[in-house]
Amino acid sequence: MNRLAAGLLVCLVCGTGASAGTQTTGEAGWQELGRLADAAPPVESYAADFVQEKFTPLLREPIVSRGRVRIAGGTSRWDTEAPYASTMLIAGGELRLYYPEQNTLEVY
Repeated sequence: MNRLAAGLLVCLVCGTGASAGTQTTGEAGWQELGRLADAAPPVESYAADFVQEKFTPLLREPIVSRGRVRIAGGTSRWDTEAPYASTMLIAGGELRLYYPEQNTLEVY
């Protein structure tokens, strides 16, 4: 099971578990996630808005980034809008970061 599918299942189980009044933890929880992942059709694409908070001891308030993530096949793209625009593309074993304000592309 890939990490994306596991993460989506955690959201699904937490949401449905809370409404059903049951809670599964520990090894039993992982077994339940595995059972649900095996029963569900594979995720072929995914898109969502995101908010990321980065905490550092140097700042009182977290740095908050906002944007949109899209994942399909073996490719993922993160478009960050605030506080600074950037695009991160992960594909073919390569990570590319583009900063339009600086007209800079980093390749890893």
